[in-house]
Amino acid sequence: MKNRRTAPPSTQMSVKEVMEAAGVGKNTAYQIIKRLNAELEAMGKLTFRGRVNRRFFEEKLCYDGKDD
Repeated sequence: MKNRRTAPPSTQMSVKEVMEAAGVGKNTAYQIIKRLNAELEAMGKLTFRGRVNRRFFEEKLCYDGKDD
């Protein structure tokens, strides 16, 4: 039996992953991606339509344990 390696999680999240993580529909997920990508572009970062950086998404939308 061959040892199968699992691929590490991608640094980019798809719309489906955003839908699941945020608990929203497809249109709202695309709006979230568009907004976050606009923020990243303003910071001089390269973005891809329909995908968002996983770490940035988690910092912006998920509880990271830090008090703001």
